[in-house]
Amino acid sequence: MLNFTKSSINKTVLAIMLLGFLSACGYKTDLRIPTDEELQQVKERNARIKARKEARRLEAKKKQEAKAIQTTSKPTN
Repeated sequence: MLNFTKSSINKTVLAIMLLGFLSACGYKTDLRIPTDEELQQVKERNARIKARKEARRLEAKKKQEAKAIQTTSKPTN
C-alpha cells in the first residue's frame, strides 16, 4: 500500500493546482495574421508615438538649456 503523509498530499495537491493555473494562462485564440491595412495602421501609430517622444525630449532639452542660461546669467552681489 502507498503511505501518503499529510505533507506529500499537500505537495501533490499544490502541484496539480499549479499545473491547472499554468494551463489556464496564455493566449487562447487562433493565430491571425494582420492585414496590410492593419500593419499600416500600426506603423503609423508607432511613428506618431515616436514623434511625440522626440518632441518631448527636445522640449525638455530646451527647458534644461534655458534653465542653465538663467542660472549662469544671474548677477552675483
